[in-house]
Parts: sequence; structure tokens; C-alpha cells
Amino acid sequence: MLYDTHAHLNLDYTEEEINSIIEKSIEQEIYVNVVGVDLESSIRAVEISKLNSKYFFAVIGIHPNDASKKTKEEIDIDIEKLDGLIASNLDCIKAIGETGLDYFREKDPSGVAMQFYSFNKHVEIARKYNLPLVLHIRDAHEDAIKFIKEENLSNVLIHCFSDKLEYAEQYVKLGCKLSFPGIITFKKSIDLREVVSKIDISNIVLETDCPYLTPEPFRGKKNSPIYIETIFKEVSKIKNISYNETCEKICANSLFFFNI
Repeated sequence: MLYDTHAHLNLDYTEEEINSIIEKSIEQEIYVNVVGVDLESSIRAVEISKLNSKYFFAVIGIHPNDASKKTKEEIDIDIEKLDGLIASNLDCIKAIGETGLDYFREKDPSGVAMQFYSFNKHVEIARKYNLPLVLHIRDAHEDAIKFIKEENLSNVLIHCFSDKLEYAEQYVKLGCKLSFPGIITFKKSIDLREVVSKIDISNIVLETDCPYLTPEPFRGKKNSPIYIETIFKEVSKIKNISYNETCEKICANSLFFFNI
């Protein structure tokens, strides 16, 4: 059994591709979270998850880069609609996200302020429904760590972690899980593999972030949850433990975190 905790099948996939991925995932016993980045893709995430509710789940939210372009009133409307979507689909929605902070693409103070406003609104809705949070944090780890501390957030997953060990250790100390993508298979990702080696496996889950970040040796192709096996094998090699044990422990982390 494998678990891809972060996939965007709601972006840039044809219906034929989605149906093929669902069929192959079932054959290979791969659990998949379909993750929203705005209202439209969140609705689509729910629709895709319902095509096979045993293996596919929805994570819904407004990406910080989307939030930075909105007003408070527009964010409030989106959150209200997300609230209604959750209330009607608690069976398949397993987390709120991806929300968070992204200073790589947004450096304007007004845009950052809207990211924080949206982040807070996602926290409120996650608490309302007792759902975990999936965070997109890029070039904003210090502010994110401070926010998690101040808000006393629990059940937090840092999606697509690809930064320094120092930040990874601080997140883990706060009780967060770290999700590592196919970047760990890239030849130049020596430092990130070192982070994986140092972080206890109990704090690790894995993702493809498809259709992006296709792992080696499939780079150049559109990414897919089917390639999550390659990422599990890389962690097995980094940790110097058997592939079966790697799958067992990391999948157990994922199932527990998403309450499945």
C-alpha cells in the first residue's frame, strides 16, 4: 500500500488521464489526496474523490498566491463557499489546504497581508470541522513557524518541504508532519536527502505534487500518483531500511494524519 498525500489531478489532466490514474491506483493500492488551490479546483477535487471513495480523498482550500490577489471580502466569500462544500462532503474531505504563505511569488506587503488573512480563515474552518491543515510555505518559514506557535496549531502538514534541516527540525518540534516530493530523487538534491535522513520516519509522509516535480527517472513526463512508488523507494534507500518497512511506516503516518 502507498499514499500520495498531495496530487493535483484537478489541474491539467484530461478525463481520460484521470480515469486511467484511478484505475492504476486501485490496481496498485495507492491512496491519493486530490488537493484544491482555489474554489473551482476544490470543487473538482471533491468530484474526483467521489469517483472512487475508497482510495481517493479531497483536500480543499485557497492557495496563498491566489489569496494575495483578492480582497478580504472576496476571501470571505470563498471561505463561506468552502464551508458549504465541507458540510456537504465530510465523508471525502480529509483536510483543509493548501493554504499558507508564499514570499517567493508575493513580496508586496498588501499581498502578504491577504495571505495571512486567508491563512487565518483556513485555520478557523479547520477548527470548526476538526480537520488537519495542509500548508504551502515558500520562503516564509520563519513567519510560518511563528504563526503555528502563536496559534497553537496541531495536525499540521508542511506540503512539499524542500528547505533547510533547521526549519524541518523546528516544524517537527511543533508537532508538524513533513511531506517530501520527488525532488528528493533529483541528483542535485543532496541537502534535501540529508534532511530526510535526519528526520525521524514517524514525521514523514510523501507526495508527488503532480502534475509537477516528476521524480527521476521519469523527468520530462507529466507527473502522476503512479510515480509515488519511486519516492518511497528513494526514502527506503536514504533511511537504509527495507522498502516494505518504509511503506508500512509512512503509510501509517498518512492514514493516521488524515484520519482514514
